Amino acid sequence: MKKKHMLMGVFATAMLVGFGAAKILVGFRAVNTFSKDATAVRAGDTALSDTGNAPLVDGRAERDNFYSQVGKLLQAEKFDQLDAMVDNLRNTRPHLLGGGSKLALFYSDLESWGKLEDRLQLFQKWADARPDSATARIALAWGYINYAWQARGSGWASEVKKEGWNLFAERLKKSRGILEETEKMTTKDPYLYYDFIWVAIGEGWDREKMEEVFKKGVAADPTYYPLYFSKANYLLPRWHGEPGDWVKFAEEAADMTKKTEGSSLYARIIQFIILKHRGTAEFKLDTGIFERSDIFWPKLKQGYEDKARLYPGSLEDAHAFCFFACLAQDRETARRLFARIGNRPNEEIWGK
Repeated sequence: MKKKHMLMGVFATAMLVGFGAAKILVGFRAVNTFSKDATAVRAGDTALSDTGNAPLVDGRAERDNFYSQVGKLLQAEKFDQLDAMVDNLRNTRPHLLGGGSKLALFYSDLESWGKLEDRLQLFQKWADARPDSATARIALAWGYINYAWQARGSGWASEVKKEGWNLFAERLKKSRGILEETEKMTTKDPYLYYDFIWVAIGEGWDREKMEEVFKKGVAADPTYYPLYFSKANYLLPRWHGEPGDWVKFAEEAADMTKKTEGSSLYARIIQFIILKHRGTAEFKLDTGIFERSDIFWPKLKQGYEDKARLYPGSLEDAHAFCFFACLAQDRETARRLFARIGNRPNEEIWGK
């Protein structure tokens, strides 16, 4: 019964493009139409289409193991080991299956542990115990950003009460102060500038000031995807952009990184924004989403194809590619990807 429930998101979306549930249960064949883009392909890598029946790997186990490792160190207050871990991650820039940054996962894991108020106390204790730890302060600043949004809520500005606004401003100011002091300690951690951009969103910085911060982050690590995600968020119409600005930025980001990430970064940004804001008025997920937006399916499709070559073997990426193929009503691509995926649902992509 649980498995059937988990698959309903897949069934419902596939039905939008005319697939019957019975056909989905037996699966489809793998996609076989990827193009060659020399600027975004590493020698020796293969895409989904080139690997035939090679297995796709679920990267969640890798992420869960790392989460457990970070959590145990944090709970045991092994602050020196956490600092050493991050120093190594900054220097080596390792990637997860699918290309995600392990440094980004580290900070995400810190911010997923326990209750927010408990995390803030622990991060403050870490910062006090290790005055030279930039990591502790970056984590503390992000904690206050979350604390600010907790007071404000995620609704429209007209829905926020005066007390919420006051706490929001107070906590963002606290975060900004921590970040400004931390920047004097290091400029090599891109998450520092990721935090800054979220302060910029909350405090309503002008675009020029936000761009300065973004450039500093890219200088620290041009392949640190969360920087691009936070800037895309800033450019949403509900915050500080005009309609189409964030998609235009996704195109610019692909051009900026054409020697390394290229159109795969376009796909990452589109996927992050749409899945983060799914269900809102701006991002109603149905087959008309491409007509209502400036998202260009052939370019998005190319991005997933290039991503599969750069970082092959990711089951999560195959799910995402298939999800958007269904929305684009690209039946052949969806059919082939469903065959590769098989009966392995992913609620993070398809929803519950």
